[in-house]
Amino acid sequence: MMSSIFSPHASDSEVAPFRRPRHRANALLFVCTANVSRSPFAELVLRRHLGAPTSWIISSAGVPGADRWVMDPQMSEMAQERGVPRSWCEAHRSRSVDPQMLLEPDLIITMEKRHRDAVLDLEPRVHARVFTLAQAGRAGRSLLVGADPDQSWEIRELVMRLHETGVVARSGEDVPDPYRRPRDEAERVAAVLDEPLVTLARLMERTV
Repeated sequence: MMSSIFSPHASDSEVAPFRRPRHRANALLFVCTANVSRSPFAELVLRRHLGAPTSWIISSAGVPGADRWVMDPQMSEMAQERGVPRSWCEAHRSRSVDPQMLLEPDLIITMEKRHRDAVLDLEPRVHARVFTLAQAGRAGRSLLVGADPDQSWEIRELVMRLHETGVVARSGEDVPDPYRRPRDEAERVAAVLDEPLVTLARLMERTV
């Protein structure tokens, strides 16, 4: 029944099962191109927003990705300006998305619509839980505006409600890639990322 709510055109067999035992922490995966600039920034800043302890595991990867590259220095600096410990940035090593990885997260958030499309090419059954960052941000703000101050959601209900807002992914809302661009581009991209990351944090704090 839940799968039909997520997608009226999908049968139960077309919706990817959650591979993690449901008593474990919720999980979110950010995806960009190489996993060196936008997605690690989003991962680390969101972890900083949520603090510790948290019921969420936050990670990132790239499509097509790169193998064990360090975080882009300028985006690392932007993250540190937002309170992310330098050690977190220095510890980051890039990785590539693979189909098995996509079965783990409760939410998959991509920086661009083409990343969302690439994720679905790799594992079509995760369609119910993959959003672009702008799409998730707009849908999340819509949920929060009408929510009771004490409202909380089980993670699958939250994903369902994000879909029910009817907000769609748009190429014109892609987060630009700041890699090897001037510093002011990194500053602009970090500022673009800030608001939807705060929205995600507010939603995730309400999950049970």
